[in-house]
Parts: sequence; C-alpha cells; structure tokens
Amino acid sequence: MTTQPLPSEAPTADERIAAAVRALAAGRGVRAVDLAPIIGIGKTRVFAKLKGEAMWKASEVEAVADYFDVSVADLFDGLGLFRDAKRPHRSGGASLAGAPSGTRTPDPLIKSQLL
Repeated sequence: MTTQPLPSEAPTADERIAAAVRALAAGRGVRAVDLAPIIGIGKTRVFAKLKGEAMWKASEVEAVADYFDVSVADLFDGLGLFRDAKRPHRSGGASLAGAPSGTRTPDPLIKSQLL
C-alpha cells in the first residue's frame, strides 16, 4: 500500500502571491494577459505564475505591487486570505500589525468580494 503525502496546510509564498494577484486582477477588471507587460514576462508565464506553477521573482512581485498600489508585504501575505492555525490572525482588521507606518493595506472591496 502506498501512502500519499498530506497536502501542506499552509500555502507557499508563491501560492499566496498568486492568489493575491488573481484577487486584485479580478477585483479591478484586469485580465491575466494584461499583466504580462507589467511584469515583464510572456503570457504563458503569467498563467503559470497565477496557477502557482512557477515561482515569482522579487522584481515581478514589486512590479505587481506597484501596479495595484499595494505593498509587497500584502502580496506575500496573500492579502490576508489565508488564515489558519499556523498563521495567527492579526489584530485590528486590515491593518498590518507591526508594519512600518505608511504601509498600504489590502483593498477592502476586493477582500469583501472574496471572503
């Protein structure tokens, strides 16, 4: 009898980034193919990244954060969409506890549409 590995409980950084980018794009009416020139990669690569099949480079994450006017930390956090026992909830709603002042928070409209 072969045992299958259990799926990871916590999503990887690339999965959180992909989910955040998909949410931002959907919430603002941006098509995945429109992200290619923003990120500086081909359309096929964009789809692979959005499906979590390809790793994100720091420069790509920064380009997406700038385009959607969110912080890189928000993207790495998956816009707060992944909350489980391994990742404690932050107090204070959408604020980024312990983040430097001036840190942008996730778009509440997008979060409300996804939750």
